[in-house]
Order: sequence, then C-alpha cells, then structure tokens
Amino acid sequence: PCPLGTYCLKGSSSPIPCPSNYYCKDTTQKIPCPKGYFFSGTQAITEDVCQQCPKGFFCAGNGVGEEPCPIGTYSSNEGTFECSICPEGFSCEYGASKPIECPENTIAIKGSGSCTVCPIGQFTQGSRIKCYECPLSKFSFTAWWCMNIFEKFLNSISYKFPKGYPDLTNEQDINLLADLLEGLDI
Repeated sequence: PCPLGTYCLKGSSSPIPCPSNYYCKDTTQKIPCPKGYFFSGTQAITEDVCQQCPKGFFCAGNGVGEEPCPIGTYSSNEGTFECSICPEGFSCEYGASKPIECPENTIAIKGSGSCTVCPIGQFTQGSRIKCYECPLSKFSFTAWWCMNIFEKFLNSISYKFPKGYPDLTNEQDINLLADLLEGLDI
C-alpha cells in the first residue's frame, strides 16, 4: 500500500507524492483544493491544509494554485476563485486588491489597467469616465485644468497687449484675443 501523503495509480504500488494544490486523504487518488483555496506544499493528507486565496489573487481550483488577478481586474476578498472587472473611472494593475480611482482629468473604461489623460482642451467633470471640451465664457476657462492651459496660452501672447494681458473691458483687446483664439482651432 502507498503511505499517507501519496497516492498510487490503479494497479501500481509505486507511490506518487501528493502534489501542491491537492490533498490525498486516501492513497488511491489526489483531490484538488476547492475553488478559492490553494496549498503550496506537497504530500497533504487532509483538505484543512488548503488555505484561502489572498486578496489580489484568484484560485480557480482543479489543482491550479493562486494566480495574480490579470491587468484590468481585482480581488478585494480572500478566498476568491475569479477576479472582478475593474469599473469605469478606475484602474487595476496586475495583482490588484482594489480598484484605484483615476486622478482628475484622466479617464478609464471598464476593465482598464491604467488611466488615460484627457486630450489638451478637455477635462473631467466629476466621474472619471468621459472627457469634456473646455468651456469658453468670454475667453476665460472655468475648469482648473482648462484654466492652466489657458494661462499658458495667455502667457505666450501677453506681449501683444498694451497691459501685458487682454483687458476684457477693452474692445480692441477682445477682438485681438478672438483672432488669436480663432487661429488655435480649439
């Protein structure tokens, strides 16, 4: 007979050590750890050696051990046998245990591993799932991201105005600014 922690194939008396992610409670078969569990050792005798899969990993069962969640997925609980899809507006790197909210003025679609910066002239508004065109109101942007871009633009053209900046109460300055903005294709 085969010793404990091993199993023998039918008709054979040569013991085979019970492999990792299995236990051999009798000596005739190997039994996989259940879904959500793994065992990295060998020659296990009982199921109680199987451990819960850690956060950021999944354990599919069937003798497969712990595997990190793929990019764009996460596992925030122990004992998970499949990873969850990363929600919109969040990113999930390889082995993520929780989704990370995208920073301001970046977006991510469902299942993303990283956030994407909004194109110049666009910004996020609340949720991080869509970029919006920067609004113009009498040639001043209302969103910080847009303001930053607009300030850079103003600094680059300030020499063209008598006061060093466009005076929005002066019709000539307004017309000059409108001409300059028209040429930017924004």
